[in-house]
Amino acid sequence: DQNLISIANGEISGIKKDQVVAAAPGVLLGRVIDTNKNIALVRTIFDKEFIAAVKIGESKINALLKGGVPPTLEMIEKNKDIKNGEIVYNADKNFPYGFKVGEVQMIETKKTDTAELFKKAFLKTNYSLASLEEVLVIKNFETLK
Repeated sequence: DQNLISIANGEISGIKKDQVVAAAPGVLLGRVIDTNKNIALVRTIFDKEFIAAVKIGESKINALLKGGVPPTLEMIEKNKDIKNGEIVYNADKNFPYGFKVGEVQMIETKKTDTAELFKKAFLKTNYSLASLEEVLVIKNFETLK
């Protein structure tokens, strides 16, 4: 169930653990979780262990991105109005603020929690993991402490 990718660059190229990886400029893909001399391993947004705070649309509605195939948007306040196609972007301190993650797709209306306080949606990306040939490693991003 892990959706990790390896990239053909490692410590020799200056890649280090915890560096952010983008699918395209400004499009969050994941984070480097391990390296050796020539290869780096990346946990992507499609991995079930990936988690990040995100915002939805111009209204900046808070949600929690949980990795998976497809990734899900959870903890969306039930009274917040979100629409399919709205842009989802990063709001987590561990990644560059504002990086696009994808778009809202298929909002779940069934009851997902006992108190019925939240709703859930699925995330659509404009790429597939299998079709990615190149990624960008951001070497100069530092997380806020």
